[in-house]
Amino acid sequence: MELIITNADQLQTFITEAVKSALSIHSGSFQPTAQPDFLTETAACEFLANCSKHTLYKLVKEGKIKRIRLGQRRTAYSRADLTAYLNRGAAK
Repeated sequence: MELIITNADQLQTFITEAVKSALSIHSGSFQPTAQPDFLTETAACEFLANCSKHTLYKLVKEGKIKRIRLGQRRTAYSRADLTAYLNRGAAK
């Protein structure tokens, strides 16, 4: 395909049509990224209104939040468990 553009109006029209075409092809195909089901310690602290890691450890020790071990040095927290904890706290 050979394209010859002789003036600025033709260039603008060509670009506009190309953008419209590209947007129509991709419309609806972009989905927001899903939030992870499990969070790191730092992310769990942020999720719990920026609590400290010390507070997070205390909640685990008291049995209010479950910790998931991912090996010897890695830990994760379930988003559902953290949400349930927040809901229990809000109900009090």
